[in-house]
Amino acid sequence: MFIEVYQAFPAKLINKDEIEFSNSIILPNSALSILSSTNCFNSKDRIFFRILNIELNIHTHCTVAEFTAEEGKCYLPEHIFDQLALEEGQKVNIRMVKLELGYYIKLQPHKNEFNELPNRGNVAELNLTHYFCVTEGDTIIFKFQNQKYKVDVIECSPNKAIQLPIFCHRNSIQLLPAKDYAETKSIQQKQSTNKISKSLSQNEIIELIQDNKFSGHHIRLDGKKLSYGNLHSIINKKENEKEKEENYNPRECKIPSNSRPNFKNVDI
Repeated sequence: MFIEVYQAFPAKLINKDEIEFSNSIILPNSALSILSSTNCFNSKDRIFFRILNIELNIHTHCTVAEFTAEEGKCYLPEHIFDQLALEEGQKVNIRMVKLELGYYIKLQPHKNEFNELPNRGNVAELNLTHYFCVTEGDTIIFKFQNQKYKVDVIECSPNKAIQLPIFCHRNSIQLLPAKDYAETKSIQQKQSTNKISKSLSQNEIIELIQDNKFSGHHIRLDGKKLSYGNLHSIINKKENEKEKEENYNPRECKIPSNSRPNFKNVDI
């Protein structure tokens, strides 16, 4: 049985970028000696660990990439470091466990950009080959064309933590709509509505200046069609005239008494 406590650090501190898109960790050489004494390397089964934040009681599962860490330390991919809410040098409990082979995994990308990839199924398959196990509630990282995509593990079967087959076929992977899908859809609908509104406003301009007695296009005397700029100026002029009519005050506009013609002395 392997149960050890180590200080945890992000792998980026030792430039181990190759493990950032996996859930493999780096342990000290003494861990290799302990594991060898358990004869676990005699089996064809992979070696898996439960890694636990002792203070917060948060755990996930991982495997080991190499045994090159300094004694008393272990190095983790950034997404595992964040998953466990760790601070540099904080202690973690690492225990060897057995995980059953899984046959189904449900994933949810954080951003809809991932689901818009034309070959998202292939991208998911390829990235999962770097993950030897997954745990429900984990956030893993996919990479495609120098872009990083955060993906949540929503569900896996037959257990909440499983080892993954060497190659996960897309039939065993379910990709849910992204976490920001509703927000993205709302923005797209708003943009679509704005386009429709713009189109309708142009039609309204035409309707406002169109005489019901006639039909057809509005054409200037020189034979050219009226531009929307011309239409806007006509509309503005008509609206100003309408405003004057609505604000008309007969008392202000009555004829002064001294300016009226005198008809008393007119011969008929």
